[in-house]
Amino acid sequence: MKIRPTSFVLPLLVALAAAPAFAAERAPVTPTASGPAAAGVPAAGTIPDVDVNQAELRASAGRESALHPGLVEPGPRASSPLMERINAVTADADTRIVDLQARLNTETNNTTALEIIRAMEQVKVQVERDVLAAQAAYARQTGREDVALEIEAVLAEMTSPRAVRQPVERPAPDAGNR
Repeated sequence: MKIRPTSFVLPLLVALAAAPAFAAERAPVTPTASGPAAAGVPAAGTIPDVDVNQAELRASAGRESALHPGLVEPGPRASSPLMERINAVTADADTRIVDLQARLNTETNNTTALEIIRAMEQVKVQVERDVLAAQAAYARQTGREDVALEIEAVLAEMTSPRAVRQPVERPAPDAGNR
């Protein structure tokens, strides 16, 4: 059985031509509140976001879950010194990035905008270096010298320039014998 390509082309063209008409027929539906929800009463089965409920959620942290007996809900955890250092580094960088982004959004000079973008890149690279340095220091404090040396090797590769390659002598291409 031989199928002619034209038997597929005509229905495809008709479907493509009709698609915008079908799409235009449906207007987006916007939900409207009615009944108890319009009066500020929460729907059945939902927990309203009031101070009493939030206080109860905070108080129940770290205790057995009422919904799942035997499962202990996590309470607030203390951060390790390493995570506190990483959070401080990233928070500082986020502040600098937000400031640079605000400057970039108002900048009209392309040369200055490029300098701002490069400064943002440098902030991000510096964050990576600072996090690696903090990880290496923490590894050394916890007695994992081998991990600290690996991290410092990565850090050294990031901060030191690569060696310049020496030119290699190669024979000149022969245009006649290819």
